[in-house]
Amino acid sequence: TGTLTEDGMDMWGVVPVTPPLSSGSGGSGEAPPTFRNAVTDLSTLDSESPLTLALVTCHSLTLIEGELLGDPLDLKMFQSTGWELEEPSVADSAKYDMVLPTVVRPPASGNSKSLEVAVLRQFPFSSKLQRMTVIGRVLSESHFRVFAKGSPEMITKLCTPETIPSDFDAMLKQYTQHGYRVLGLACADLRSVKYAKLHRLTREEVEKDLHFLGLLVFENKIKEVSPVMIATLRSAAIRCLMVTGDNVETATSVSRQVGLVSSDEDLFLLHFGAGDRASELEWRELHLAPVACSSVTQVLPTKGSPGESRIEFGALVPEPPFVQPDLDLSCLSPQPHAGADKEADVVVVSQYGSLHQKVQRLHNRYQFALSGNTFQKLADLDHPSLPHVLTRGAVFARMSPEQKQVLVEKLQELGYCVGMCGDGANDCGALRCAHAGISLSEAEASVASPFTSKEPDISCVPKLVAEGRAALVTSFGIFKYMACYSLTQFVSVMILYSIDNNLGDWQYLFIDLCLIT
Repeated sequence: TGTLTEDGMDMWGVVPVTPPLSSGSGGSGEAPPTFRNAVTDLSTLDSESPLTLALVTCHSLTLIEGELLGDPLDLKMFQSTGWELEEPSVADSAKYDMVLPTVVRPPASGNSKSLEVAVLRQFPFSSKLQRMTVIGRVLSESHFRVFAKGSPEMITKLCTPETIPSDFDAMLKQYTQHGYRVLGLACADLRSVKYAKLHRLTREEVEKDLHFLGLLVFENKIKEVSPVMIATLRSAAIRCLMVTGDNVETATSVSRQVGLVSSDEDLFLLHFGAGDRASELEWRELHLAPVACSSVTQVLPTKGSPGESRIEFGALVPEPPFVQPDLDLSCLSPQPHAGADKEADVVVVSQYGSLHQKVQRLHNRYQFALSGNTFQKLADLDHPSLPHVLTRGAVFARMSPEQKQVLVEKLQELGYCVGMCGDGANDCGALRCAHAGISLSEAEASVASPFTSKEPDISCVPKLVAEGRAALVTSFGIFKYMACYSLTQFVSVMILYSIDNNLGDWQYLFIDLCLIT
């Protein structure tokens, strides 16, 4: 995604979560957590709130000659809070014998002037784990705190269920389907840990029983050249895929904006079923207009999830079966026949013109989107649908560096000539395996890539394709020319032999220097 979008992300805001509240002495249990209104100005957040402390500590920034440097995403996040970062200044002869923390503090104004937070330990970001974690301490407190930041799906797995709002999936989809990049934030208290044991804790011991804090939203604008270059490549019958570590909804939104998936093409999310259908692929259409699922369950009641109904298309589309939970069948005419219980037992799709025509159109105008976990399972099982998925796949999201490399290798096994364009260290493996790897970065990825572009966009791809094809045409042209030249000279010598004659040395020299050169 970063290859197609602007280098610098803009901080859009945060969506805080109200923590579970006690229902009072007369009630039992706690009120469930809920999302509050989004906050676009982070400087207005309470300085002592866990959300603010997570924003100012959970990063890998460092000061070099008085300038903050680090990951651009971390830099935007920290700068939007208005806080200050201070690293200890220790003499070179003593700094290796001392462990001094990095300290962050709010702007010197109001009552928050005395607030200081020390970052004592950091577990760096891992592409495989999709998160980073830090251990810090508010200097006025006696206990330590854990702050984690990463993909929302991964962060929620580390949080206790009672701290996650019930509408988490809907809120996440609301932002990702519009192309925003969304991260999750969480925290926990370490009250029984002493400082001496702090640096011996493992990541697994720290990253557990977290409390979900909210969503961190970044706005990443599309590069102006990206849609133009994608259109150029597609007009040349070059198939384009997006392989990214971002959320599926974010990736599909970007793919629509740049024209990688055209407006008249249907895009389906592939995933494996649950329970008895764990080995079956299911399809769900993306970017449908929101409609109530109740009409579907009334027309096509199924056992299992009430919000998901199965429509069997028979021979119209290949296996696996097509699952479309948001499909509204109330507009179909004639209406499905209802039995005595006033619920339809089966729907024969061929009787309904609109659906029938849509499904037939899918044979030529549809593409797939899938996550890294789904792709990994397809590859591990050597699933019979894998070649079909690879030839129709357009968006591969939440892909790890290893999965990107495997994808390139699988495409090559199908006979594709694969080019890879990437801008980060996560792309090194895929860049190395591709037939033509183009790095948009002069740092890590350029080492593994045979080509490096000085322009930080994909405008280099059509140029490289044109240069490669021109070189191929030139090579074939030279080969054909030399073959024709040799054949012509052979025929001329054979004709001369028929009259007991031959070309002289000076004649050969004249042909090579004057006629051929």
